[in-house]
Amino acid sequence: MAIARTLMQDAEIIIADEPIASLDPKAGKEIMDLLLDVVSERRLTVLCTLHQLELAQQYGDRIIGMKAGQIVLDTPRQQVALATMQQLYQGDVRVDQISPPTVDNAALPTS
Repeated sequence: MAIARTLMQDAEIIIADEPIASLDPKAGKEIMDLLLDVVSERRLTVLCTLHQLELAQQYGDRIIGMKAGQIVLDTPRQQVALATMQQLYQGDVRVDQISPPTVDNAALPTS
């Protein structure tokens, strides 16, 4: 329902905090597919937090990882291994062991 309410407000950016946390895997995939279809059709931006790392890799354009309140990973999804994401998520790696995030200047708006 929250997604439908957001779309009715003609939002340009959708912030989805664990939108499928309480759903079974099949329903979660259906919701993620629907969300992806709608945002693609309407050309919207989505910031989505997910603890299901496989889904983050499947649906996200970029993967942003945080540890101890700092962004320690910010990369296109194709450039990060699932194992790296799992290590970060499970706390098996220290912040200083992860390469600092890089900024993709091509993705920055020009004035």
